Amino acid sequence: SAVFQPSLLARLWDKIIAGSSKILAYVLACALFRCKSEVMTAATQDEVVYIICHMTEDRQDSVVSLALDMWEMDGCPVCGANDTVDSGECHDTGHTGHSVTVSSIESRLSLEINVD
Repeated sequence: SAVFQPSLLARLWDKIIAGSSKILAYVLACALFRCKSEVMTAATQDEVVYIICHMTEDRQDSVVSLALDMWEMDGCPVCGANDTVDSGECHDTGHTGHSVTVSSIESRLSLEINVD
């Protein structure tokens, strides 16, 4: 939370609280993309973390906006509280404890419409 301005965090937390922790993968990918030239010259992982943690306000805004756009273009993938993520797929363990693979649209619909 120390990486982004509070106004940008509110946009991200809205998605996370709604059940889409996958938005964070989009944010990281966009941050690495926007800081590509600096990251490519970094010699250690600590330098990469420093680069991402010290983005300008304009770059932070650009990263969050691009991440949200990409997340929406991918169909707003979410995983519910009972889901586990394994290689990009959601596995619904539900109340039975048995894992059932569900598509991202099924997972999203079940969260938005409360389909059982």
